[in-house]
Amino acid sequence: MKTARVLVLLTTMATGLVSPASAGSLLQSATRLAHAAARDLPAPATVRAEVRRSTAAAQATPAESGTSKRKKFLIIAAALVAAGVGMYVIDHGVEDNTPSTKGTRKD
Repeated sequence: MKTARVLVLLTTMATGLVSPASAGSLLQSATRLAHAAARDLPAPATVRAEVRRSTAAAQATPAESGTSKRKKFLIIAAALVAAGVGMYVIDHGVEDNTPSTKGTRKD
């Protein structure tokens, strides 16, 4: 049950479905904050010209990235399977030392 809760929490955080008023996923929020912080810093003239050239390529959304839907689906599926395997290994690696599982419980 705990594993399912963690999986649901990770999924909602990653997709931005926490609330209807959310501004997108956690990654989008972090990217927006990083861009806002970078705007406040003065940049040398050589860096400014390079940034102008790369801005158009950096603003492509995942839908426009050129990656096919099948490949995106396989990447997400692989990430979920890896997370599930990790949770399974951690959950089943825990030693159960309660008196009821040892058979020494006296009620």
